[in-house]
Amino acid sequence: MKKLSAIICLAAFMLFFTVTSYAGLDTADFSLSQRNAGFSLAQTYEVVAPSLELNRAELRNALINSQDERRAESLKAEIQHLKKRRTTSLLVSIGLAGLGSFFLYEFINYVQPVRESQEGGTQDVEEGRSNTSMGKGIRLAGFAASYVVSIVLITDVAKKSKAIKQYKQELQELSRAQGR
Repeated sequence: MKKLSAIICLAAFMLFFTVTSYAGLDTADFSLSQRNAGFSLAQTYEVVAPSLELNRAELRNALINSQDERRAESLKAEIQHLKKRRTTSLLVSIGLAGLGSFFLYEFINYVQPVRESQEGGTQDVEEGRSNTSMGKGIRLAGFAASYVVSIVLITDVAKKSKAIKQYKQELQELSRAQGR
């Protein structure tokens, strides 16, 4: 393996030097001329490095632009997040309003239960001895709780909509400022 790699390296080294010598087979001119102008150890070459001086105004503009771009990206992400939360809040509030309406319907149409006695007859249940008031109270409490939470979620949707409008306006102002 070592012999093979040595032969490959030697062949590559020989080709490296001979390709430039035999580039033009029609002429045997090996001197440095216009056609063969290339690297020469006899010449002194100057390497001109680009200026690394930083213009303060350009640097400030670059920093402001990068901050504006980061701010624009964060505003876009926040807008998307708020839109998702707004949609979720709206759907949950509609569901709770429907549940509250069901509880209200059950409260209005609540029928006082009739108890059957062991003898097979029916008897009316007295208010004090039954859970009638508790059954109506649970339905009324469910209605009230559902509507209160629904109202809170609807106000939250309004706040999120207002925040989305403000973020969109700020995003437009940033785009106008970058376009100047």
